[in-house]
Amino acid sequence: MDTGLISNRVISFYDPSNKVKPIEYLAEHTGLMIELLDRGSRAIVYGNKLFSEINIGSAIKVRDVDYYDILVTSIIFHDIGKAFYLENAQKFIGMGKPVYFTGHEILSALILDNLNNILNKIYPTSYSSWLLKPSIYAIMFHHHALSITRRINKIKNIASRMDENYVAQIINHIVEELSLLKTSIDTDRIGKLPIILLELLNKYSQKIYNVIKDANGGYKRLKQEFFKIFAGGGKLAKLMHLTLTSLIVLDYEAARRTRAGPITRFGKMCSQWRKYYLSATIKESA
Repeated sequence: MDTGLISNRVISFYDPSNKVKPIEYLAEHTGLMIELLDRGSRAIVYGNKLFSEINIGSAIKVRDVDYYDILVTSIIFHDIGKAFYLENAQKFIGMGKPVYFTGHEILSALILDNLNNILNKIYPTSYSSWLLKPSIYAIMFHHHALSITRRINKIKNIASRMDENYVAQIINHIVEELSLLKTSIDTDRIGKLPIILLELLNKYSQKIYNVIKDANGGYKRLKQEFFKIFAGGGKLAKLMHLTLTSLIVLDYEAARRTRAGPITRFGKMCSQWRKYYLSATIKESA
């Protein structure tokens, strides 16, 4: 059966019943999300205010980064966990069935968390440990993380069939796929931070193997970190919620635009939220 798939691409969506866009690749979906985000939007302006206030009070000052970079990082890394479902995807595609990536958001968040730790160690005076917390939180919950046990079990099943060499190959596919963004989007829109993180992902791929193997432990640890941040309240907690909402809206909007189909009530809310908070600043009606 000729599916029209390109073997070395990372699949973000596959449903043969969707006549408008049965196949979508990671770089396509991610690129459209970035295009739907405007630097002058209300969310970015407010996020930058929170970001600068957190940065002023931080022991380590973050350089050459603002809130836009944090949100774009969440966009670029939010679906990279889907790459590890390659065998599962091939199986369902061969049967002509839709592909599901149950638990990919947990893998994506854990990988970015690992990269955040590496970033802090390599550049201890340039990047604070709090920097990517909003992105990690948004990625982990952008599908609301329902049925956690089922998602963790799915990751365990996938991890049981992997070794370090296989994980390194998958990481290489991710880096190659996302490098396509540089040819389709102005590099300035991608930002410096995501590019640095992709370089670290490629260089330290062997560390990702252990992250995948202990997904359950990693999930519990991150959840505790998030609860501790929210218990204290403050600007970082606000920045985390702003990032989560923005990521959900952009993810839904990008998918709806390419895959078409009827717009749901939730979809209408996402469209309105993007219009008022993520697109170019509009004048308030009198």
